[in-house]
Amino acid sequence: MTNILILPQPVGKTVTKSGYGYSNQSGKTVTRSGYGYSNQSGKTVTRSGYGYSNQSGKSVTRSGYGYSNQSGKTVTRSGYGYSNQSGKTVTRRVWYGYSNQSGKTVTRSGYGYSNQPGNTVTKSGYGYSNQSGKTVTRSGYGYSKQSGKTVTRSGYGYSNQSGKTVTRSGYGYSNQPGNTVTKSGPDSLYV
Repeated sequence: MTNILILPQPVGKTVTKSGYGYSNQSGKTVTRSGYGYSNQSGKTVTRSGYGYSNQSGKSVTRSGYGYSNQSGKTVTRSGYGYSNQSGKTVTRRVWYGYSNQSGKTVTRSGYGYSNQPGNTVTKSGYGYSNQSGKTVTRSGYGYSKQSGKTVTRSGYGYSNQSGKTVTRSGYGYSNQPGNTVTKSGPDSLYV
């Protein structure tokens, strides 16, 4: 398979109809965007693909699985794997989609979990988001590890904003202030 080079985007307000592997950290809106996006400080993520994480946004509507809106107010018509920790309402949820806010570790857990202040999530399914943890290993797609140091053997749709290294990662990655991205590209998919 052919490696795809994706250039970093400027700090824009909007990313529209964009391809995978982009990350608009300080933008306001990501619309009709592909998978592997992460809009940390944006206000809204609409009709977005899987693997998104809008930490400080207000609403996530008609979104795919693997979302986590920690400080938002409402999650409506959401798929499985959602967790609205401090929000006011979660409507039409499906059965699974738990969240362990203050726990230290979630191990071999099903998808749709979110362990915000915990330290480690290992061998977890897709749809996880470990915001303040140190390591996410052998994780499925749809993850976003904002303050962690390392993401190894991870699936596509990851974004390690403040980490130092992303190794053997699949496509759709973006390591903005980090130092190294090695052996990445669409032919290196380790889930």
